[in-house]
Amino acid sequence: GKLCMTTKTTISSKGNNFLTALVESYEDKKFEVVTDENGYLFIDRNSIYFDIILEYLRTSEWVIPSNITITRLEKELEFYCIDYNDSFLNRVLIDDNNLEDNGSSNNKKKKKMINIYSRL
Repeated sequence: GKLCMTTKTTISSKGNNFLTALVESYEDKKFEVVTDENGYLFIDRNSIYFDIILEYLRTSEWVIPSNITITRLEKELEFYCIDYNDSFLNRVLIDDNNLEDNGSSNNKKKKKMINIYSRL
């Protein structure tokens, strides 16, 4: 796994979500939370996507490498219950969902959009 360190302010920057509930449960001992041998909270998710989401929570900006699948990122955001409806990513996802995968010039447009994501 990968150790990520952050603050309560960062994880709550977009409102309540899975991470804020996890930390609250850990601090208040409401529920048993999985930790490692050092007491760090453990989340069994892909750390590559988690890093992107954490950066978004820190800065309100999307920094998305070109090898990242936007649809998978959306699923991770949904898992963490992080609101992104007013963000650039939401507009990108809407635009991306309107493109057809039929071998036409629309695919070229889709690839160009993905390259734009990596430059943000």
